[in-house]
Amino acid sequence: MRKMPERMPLKRRRLRDSLALLVACLGGCAHGTIAAKGSDLTPPIDFVGSVRVFADASVQTGQPSAFGKLGGDGVVAEEIKKELEDRHLYDQAGTVKVEVRLSTAFLRSTARAFWAGVWAGSDRLAGEVYIRRGLGDQTTYSIELSGLENLYGNYGAHSRLTSLGHELGKEIASVLERVSHPETVASRSRGG
Repeated sequence: MRKMPERMPLKRRRLRDSLALLVACLGGCAHGTIAAKGSDLTPPIDFVGSVRVFADASVQTGQPSAFGKLGGDGVVAEEIKKELEDRHLYDQAGTVKVEVRLSTAFLRSTARAFWAGVWAGSDRLAGEVYIRRGLGDQTTYSIELSGLENLYGNYGAHSRLTSLGHELGKEIASVLERVSHPETVASRSRGG
C-alpha cells in the first residue's frame, strides 16, 4: 500500500504564500533612488511653479523610439506634477523650477513584457534632476528608477512609463518635503 505524502501545515503554507507575494510586490513595484550631487537644498523652499522633462539624444529605448512615440517627456512631467500637487508643493505662481534630464529611458516591448515577464528585464529611468530657485541657486540630484509592472497585468508600455513617472514624482516630492518641512518629516519617522 502506497503512503500519502504529508501535507504542509496551514500556518507554514500561509507564511510561504505571504513571502512569495511580498517578493513579487517588491520586485514588481516601481522603485528608485534620488541622491544629491554636492550640497543638498536649503530652506526655505517656495512652491514649484514649473516641471520640465527632457531626454538626451542618446536615450536607450527597448523598442525603437518608444519613449518618443509615447510622448514620454510629457507623461513623466505630468506624473511629477500630479504628485507635487497631491502633496501641496505645486502652484503655477511658484518660483521653484524642476527640470529632469533623462540619460536612460528603457522600456521593454509590450510583447517581451507579456511573454517573458520578469526575465525580460525591467523598465528603467535614470538621469539628473535640477531644482532651481531664483536666478542661480541650483541643486542637482542623480536618479535611478526601475520597475517590473507587468506582474500586476500592466503590460502596456504607457502604463509602465506612467508608473515610473509617478515614482519619480514621489522621490522629488520627498526631497522637497524634507527640506521645506523637516519637523513634519521627523515626526513621521518617529511615528507621530
